[in-house]
Amino acid sequence: MALSPAHADVVQVAAPLGYKVFCLSNPGECRPTAARGGVQASNGRVTLTAARALDLDTVNQAINARIAPRQEQSGLDRWQPDAPAGDCEDYALAKQRALIRMGWPSSATLLSKVRTPRGVLHVVLLVRTDRGDFVLDNLSKSVEQVGAIAYRWESMQSSDDPLRWQHARGTGS
Repeated sequence: MALSPAHADVVQVAAPLGYKVFCLSNPGECRPTAARGGVQASNGRVTLTAARALDLDTVNQAINARIAPRQEQSGLDRWQPDAPAGDCEDYALAKQRALIRMGWPSSATLLSKVRTPRGVLHVVLLVRTDRGDFVLDNLSKSVEQVGAIAYRWESMQSSDDPLRWQHARGTGS
């Protein structure tokens, strides 16, 4: 299953406050980036070769192992991709940063807000490929296709501009 913003009637939504604050401090990390370093992409999707699939598995497992889980304690949720301990936003941002540094375009690595089956707000990294959309999640050791996860999709970054967020259409169930 492919998850997409409602293209015909794109509904812009506010980016999460923690992400806006992160971008104010790190503007270079919040700009659109093109595919490079041998990563092939078309229409905002990466061609999923064996090497690119390995990128996804490696990044998901490495970031999940590197960051210790921690619930945000303060009133403002700080998004920190290089924190030794963090919550879901920190994991997702670190995974996005790692893939972009490996040559993946920002148009194919989208931070996304979802609701878990229990109704808890959660942030994951949605990765768009020519073989469907995949989720890199701190709650799972494996990379899963969107259709295999029972999340309700709320919003996601625009594939055109990481600073813009929009309503997401589709569900994982």
